[in-house]
Amino acid sequence: MTTQTSETPPQLYARMGGLFYLMIIVFGALGQIFIRGALIVPGDAAATASHIMASQSLWRFGIFGDIMMHIFDLPVMLAFYILLKPVNKKLVLLGILFNVIQTAVLVANKTNLVMPLLVLKNGDAVRAFEFIELHDYGFGIASV
Repeated sequence: MTTQTSETPPQLYARMGGLFYLMIIVFGALGQIFIRGALIVPGDAAATASHIMASQSLWRFGIFGDIMMHIFDLPVMLAFYILLKPVNKKLVLLGILFNVIQTAVLVANKTNLVMPLLVLKNGDAVRAFEFIELHDYGFGIASV
């Protein structure tokens, strides 16, 4: 009598992890380069505020894309865990812990992209620009 195993091959996890990582890259580039890059005018708070107010839906779509990027990070972490667990379970858990912390900081940092919409309702372009700069700092901190 032969026994069949229903174990999922590691190639499937690697492909799925790669697909989700590709989605992270696409959504990240979309938000940073094509949306924020088009709306933010470095050094000019008034022009940036004008662009954001004129394209609030686009700005919100960029935030949505960033959130999706962080959601896609979860299956990538799972794929890493499944693939690397046989090599060194403690080390892969440490890597996952750092990745979870990074993702949590990045998600919390998204409030710095929501705040410009709120403060621009009061016409405070300089303060809105400061929140956008805070988002850049938050991204750098999470990358550490």
